[in-house]
Amino acid sequence: NDWGAYADHLIHEVTDGRWAAQREAWKRCVTPQNRWDACSVDWAQESSSVACEFGYRRGDDNARITQATGFVIGERAGEDASYFATRRPILEETLARSAVRLAHVLNKIFDPQEGTAEA
Repeated sequence: NDWGAYADHLIHEVTDGRWAAQREAWKRCVTPQNRWDACSVDWAQESSSVACEFGYRRGDDNARITQATGFVIGERAGEDASYFATRRPILEETLARSAVRLAHVLNKIFDPQEGTAEA
């Protein structure tokens, strides 16, 4: 595995590829006074919802996971390579979205005047 090439691939997808149009929307946070701590909670809940809907599945029938039903992480997942193949695009988009948000927050912290910094 060449992690540098993979990182370059994701950077390209965010700047010029399939997620370029979404990049600005990913940075947005609608909270009073743009409180980044509140944004991080919203973003974490969003990621958790994605993980529950697409990442985890129950060991008995692969049903969608909810907090009410509970889940077993990894059970039966290793038996089916298609499980991973079908989730890779979701994982990549979530990783890219998180990277854009982290870059945006770091830009805000280290250069508060830089309101429109590129991720």
